[in-house]
Amino acid sequence: MHYWEKFGFFGGHVFLDFINTYDDPGKTRDEDALPNWKTALKWSKNAGLLDNREYNALLALSETTSVSKEMETLYRLRELGWRFFNNIAAKKLPDATDLTAVEEFIKWSFQHATMQKERMCYSWVVQTSILEPTILRVKLGLALSSLLSTENLDRVNECPGCTGIFLNHGRGVGRRWCRMKTCGNRAKTNRFRGA
Repeated sequence: MHYWEKFGFFGGHVFLDFINTYDDPGKTRDEDALPNWKTALKWSKNAGLLDNREYNALLALSETTSVSKEMETLYRLRELGWRFFNNIAAKKLPDATDLTAVEEFIKWSFQHATMQKERMCYSWVVQTSILEPTILRVKLGLALSSLLSTENLDRVNECPGCTGIFLNHGRGVGRRWCRMKTCGNRAKTNRFRGA
């Protein structure tokens, strides 16, 4: 069972939760928590990116369609997003190449979305009458655009115990760890042992 299944999400935004899909108890980003398409779909459903119909349709589609290239693209996007927000958490400007790649990704996402009226406002949505594996990326691109348009980027922090990145909504210094149940408890244990 992966950390996101056992302990839930901690990023404070779905795109941050996406880039946090690692189970490492350190800074290596080696223990992948999205090892395959089926797990990526399950994560997407739990994160609220996919509804039941979309999840079931994409799961069935993967029985007849190769999704290996889409998974590779998702992995590259995840690392791009992590580098980008790692710089923001360190109060640095993102690398120019990464900034261009993020911009191109968001533009691509909007090309695959439509604007729809919901209650008293309009929002960008993905039409899912025809489902393709790329729907995850489109939805992640729209989510990323929304995150970058907020005034909360000064509250983006990186956990000192792992590579987890989150929005710190606490007062003052606020939250330090990704989760108290993982990195917070490890730090307490290490302090207790004098490590």
